Amino acid sequence: MIYVMSDIHGYYNSFIRMLEKINFTEEDTLYILGDLIDRGPQGIKLIEYCRNNPNIIVLKGNHEYMLETYKRDEQMNKCWLRSGGLDTLDELESNYGANSEYEKDIVSWIEKLPLFMEVSVGGESYLLTHAGLSKELFDKYCKRNKYGKFHKIDLPDLFEWAVEYLDWNDSNILWSKGIFDSKFIFTKGSLVVGHTPTSSKKIEKKKKVYNIDCGSYEKGGALGCLCLDNLKEFYVKVID
Repeated sequence: MIYVMSDIHGYYNSFIRMLEKINFTEEDTLYILGDLIDRGPQGIKLIEYCRNNPNIIVLKGNHEYMLETYKRDEQMNKCWLRSGGLDTLDELESNYGANSEYEKDIVSWIEKLPLFMEVSVGGESYLLTHAGLSKELFDKYCKRNKYGKFHKIDLPDLFEWAVEYLDWNDSNILWSKGIFDSKFIFTKGSLVVGHTPTSSKKIEKKKKVYNIDCGSYEKGGALGCLCLDNLKEFYVKVID
């Protein structure tokens, strides 16, 4: 089975309960669409668990990016610490003290994480990414290719173009979801994203976009997991 989760935000114990709930085995594959860390208590432990399991594939989220850049970018440093980074720093220091080599290893791993990935399941195509793209960037892509408003967009081509065009501007892929506000976006496959918690604290679908961020760190939040083989939804309340 192929599963997708996002925005776990350090809630390691709830994540393990989810794996038990879906009966996750070595024959299954789990894609996590970023934001393993921050806000919750055990983001580093969660990273270590995922790194040691070859059938768990992690994509980069904006919180991983903030950790990646926090020492070389003063503005990002402030943004990250205000956005839950203190929890991750506390865990790093508590577990590893002043072990700069371990920290460098974590950052090196994050730097290599993909921004998006296409998965085909049962003849259906899914583009997995953390947030999306800005509408401005989408409009530039359509203008460049002379696409009309009802043209069916090839999502991998769109995202590959965006990364190359931007060389790479993180805010357009890890933060922005403006593309989904347009009424005139038609795609050949479906998108699966996280980043913005759903108001229902359940997985939501709008047109061909699945939002699987169920607000793990918010009051009443949960972890959501979507099985792409049958589109079955699983939920675990976050209590740790």
